[in-house]
Amino acid sequence: MAANIGLLQRKLGLASLIVLITPLCACGVAAVPSLTPTPLGGGGQIAFASDRDGSLHIYVMMPDGSDVRRLTDLAADYWAPGWTSDGQRVVFRSQFPGRFHIYSITADGTDMVRLVDQSFGGSGAALSPDGKRIAFDDLRGSQQDICVIDVGDVKVERLTDDPVRQSSPAWSPDGGRIAFEAKPGDYLEIHVMKADGSESSNLTDPGANSRMPAWSPDGRHIAFASDLNGDYDIYVMGAGGGDVTRLTDDPARDHLPTWSPDGKRIAFVSERSGNPEIFVVDIHDRQLTRLTYHPARDLWPAWSPSP
Repeated sequence: MAANIGLLQRKLGLASLIVLITPLCACGVAAVPSLTPTPLGGGGQIAFASDRDGSLHIYVMMPDGSDVRRLTDLAADYWAPGWTSDGQRVVFRSQFPGRFHIYSITADGTDMVRLVDQSFGGSGAALSPDGKRIAFDDLRGSQQDICVIDVGDVKVERLTDDPVRQSSPAWSPDGGRIAFEAKPGDYLEIHVMKADGSESSNLTDPGANSRMPAWSPDGRHIAFASDLNGDYDIYVMGAGGGDVTRLTDDPARDHLPTWSPDGKRIAFVSERSGNPEIFVVDIHDRQLTRLTYHPARDLWPAWSPSP
């Protein structure tokens, strides 16, 4: 196991998975256009989790929704995929065996390895862009904090220590900051802090739920899901907060955003068809395209960083 981990560290730079001070504002946004089958660009592949074969497994598809392939095959649940910085491997979470662990597998479904022996009590994790550290939310008793651990190590460093619930960490592309969810009161907010846990601040409206931060490839924007206007839609804001744009407008829940490698589109999960499916929205004209058509749940899209 240690040899596999060491080899992985030498070969790969792991991109963040499965993630900032002016309050949000209600923005006037034109009606979202009708769905279109227009082929998508943006490069790379999209990994996602689905229970279309029973339990949750990791799949990949092309950015137009074609060529769907299943990567995992052991009897377990797998979720929250992300990609290595070279687009060659998919990183994901699983309870195989027992408590939560983090694994990596090649994009063709071979060579599955566990990145750390440490098990986690939380539900969210992210790999640093340099592949050396894992940020995760750890549930200990009634307290859920953001922690980091070195790949292949067992020493956990706690970045936050607060009775406020904190989860869903996401590294900035340069590895210098971590965005995450926090719930200091009745609502979930998106906070950002330095990678050492210092200088934490809230970016979002304290009167709305804002969740699931995802950094743009250039680190200048953060996509997120929010019920700012009554139901969960996809928004984008500047990496320092403010400049908020609403990209989707539907009564169903839109959530779990991920950026295309060219920064022009965002894939996300929507329940507007009656069950969770994966859609893509263009950040400039808000044109929507549906990628998956399956009665099962399709969740946690993650766009490969490869062009």
